Parts: sequence; C-alpha cells; structure tokens
Amino acid sequence: MTSLVAAAICCSLMAGDEFDPIPLYWFLQIVAAIGFASSRFNKDKLIRNQIPTLLMQLDRAYNRYTSFGRGRGAFGRIFRWGAEHCGFHSPVFRLSSGVAFEYSPLVNLDLLTRDLLIRDVFEPDQTMTLRKLLSEGGVFFDVGANLGYFSILAATW
Repeated sequence: MTSLVAAAICCSLMAGDEFDPIPLYWFLQIVAAIGFASSRFNKDKLIRNQIPTLLMQLDRAYNRYTSFGRGRGAFGRIFRWGAEHCGFHSPVFRLSSGVAFEYSPLVNLDLLTRDLLIRDVFEPDQTMTLRKLLSEGGVFFDVGANLGYFSILAATW
C-alpha cells in the first residue's frame, strides 16, 4: 500500500515543479477505499498519519541523496496541500542529538527545517560555538525570529 502511494507521488513529481494535487487526492481515496475492505486497514490512520510521515521521509531522502534542483520542496507542497484538504497530522522527526521537531505545514518549506531534515544540524559552526560557550545551567537569550532552534538546543544542554 505504501509503495503505491510513493509511486503516485513520484509520478506526480516527474511531471515537474508544478504540482496538481487533484489526481493525487483521488488516488489516495481509491487506495483508501481498496484497503478499507480489509478489516485490519484503518483509512483515517493511513491518510492522517502514515502518508504525512511517508512524505516527510521522502522529502528527507530526496533532498539528502539527490542533486536535482527540480522537485525540491515538492513533498513539502504536497504535505501542505494534504494538511489543508485531507487533515494530515504533522509528523515529528528526531535529530541525532535526540531533539525532536514537528514537520508542520507552517514551516516545512523553511530553510531551517529543510537543513535539519537533510544535514541533521542547522548552521553547524554556530551550533558548535554555542555549545562550547554555553555552560550548564547558564542563561541564554535568543532574540531570533525563527523556530527557536538555538533555544531548544540550549535548553537540552
């Protein structure tokens, strides 16, 4: 089932940067209807939880392992559309440091989120410097205007 969804998404990406979500929506409905006949299948869980997680993982893999500029951000655009029209829930991704971030439709196209998905760290030099300078129990003021990446890291150290 998951491979069918992945195939449909990849086919829609091959068409280029312009994404027409309507065929994907109907494809998801058909896949859900076929699977709904099975007593073990949960349509709501597939549409709201598993597909968004798959999109996040495909976004991470596509951006991490390909050098193609075309298609970058496509999974994020599909996720945004699904959050608006299908009620996708925001999956959570963990960094190697254990810190968790939400793959939210509000920020999934943001540079910081994309860097975290691809490299597992944002601005590695600044992160390392902050780690060296901030002592345990120290005070940290973050006056930035983004997701609070450095505040979250400082709170965990």
